[in-house]
Amino acid sequence: MAAIGVLAGAGSGPAAAPAATAAGTDTGAVVLVATATAPATGRGVLAAAAPAADAGTVVLRLKSVTLTTSLKDVPPRGPSRGDVYSGRFRLLNAVAQLGRKAGAAVGSERSALTLTSGTRGVIAGVVTLPGGTIAYEGRGRLGSRTPIPVVRGTGRFSGVHGTLTVGNGASPLNTYRLTLP
Repeated sequence: MAAIGVLAGAGSGPAAAPAATAAGTDTGAVVLVATATAPATGRGVLAAAAPAADAGTVVLRLKSVTLTTSLKDVPPRGPSRGDVYSGRFRLLNAVAQLGRKAGAAVGSERSALTLTSGTRGVIAGVVTLPGGTIAYEGRGRLGSRTPIPVVRGTGRFSGVHGTLTVGNGASPLNTYRLTLP
């Protein structure tokens, strides 16, 4: 996930924004912690993830490697309403998980940040992992580290909700805190 600037929650909920800086070059990351032993549904993999307070809660961490980024800068020049930062990312295991060794590619991500003003925006993205997808979206203020809401999933992630916290740096460790039904 690219770190465009992070969004602080406003309006409908908290959000942190992956994407690119005003220059459109900063990147982000995500790392999934789970074991590779799962029944056919794949929910066993998630249940075996890092310990959490609730049995239906899992923590996922993935490192993201930028494949492409783009910026649609509409007048006036610089961060302004209507600008769109987009990116595609390869997701890597930080540790052995999902039946793959540490460092192995485990998925991909697409995200877009659309500015609603020079200081606020709406972020949306989809993470594709073995067995399903996780979608996040939110709105807020640029530069914040407030988590982005995870709003839905498919496959083994069907019915999921939670948050995504974007890490620091060019390839940050991003953390998904998810609750499965």
